[in-house]
Amino acid sequence: NNTGVEYPETYAYRDLLLKLWDLNLIETKPIKSFWKCVKEYGFPTLRVNYAWKKREKKMDKPECCVYLKELPMKKACEKHGIEASITGLRCAESGVRMFVIAQRGQVYHTTRWGSLWRYHPIAFWNRAQVNQYLADHNIPMNAIYSKGKDRSGCMPCTGFLNWEKQLARANPKMYR
Repeated sequence: NNTGVEYPETYAYRDLLLKLWDLNLIETKPIKSFWKCVKEYGFPTLRVNYAWKKREKKMDKPECCVYLKELPMKKACEKHGIEASITGLRCAESGVRMFVIAQRGQVYHTTRWGSLWRYHPIAFWNRAQVNQYLADHNIPMNAIYSKGKDRSGCMPCTGFLNWEKQLARANPKMYR
């Protein structure tokens, strides 16, 4: 899911893996840009705030996530007959991810994106285990992690704890 606001290192990593592994990449594009979402809905707040909105039958996540990732992913799954997705999500990256995996497990079926199985094989790994796996299998690492980032994703996202510190370290210009 190319949100249009990924870190430059993430785009470089994508290009490197495409070159090294000759991948058949299906890349989604946002339905609305991040900045259009910000203009219409405001910057994302901490994900815990959306739990209250969900109780009121409103959005259970930032609108930008829906327009940049979820709806494009749903369209791609339908168009290409995708039945499963394998992620690199880890519980240690956020409370929301930890809660979802604790609630649903590492493998579950969802109808949010059509009919899709979601697999999170490294959900319970710590950063050292990920680094060791990459080294053992000669897999390059996204350079964004060398800048003190605990997770990659949308560069200007304000929907998680410590976003300011992470953005300031990884991309001071965007932070300013």
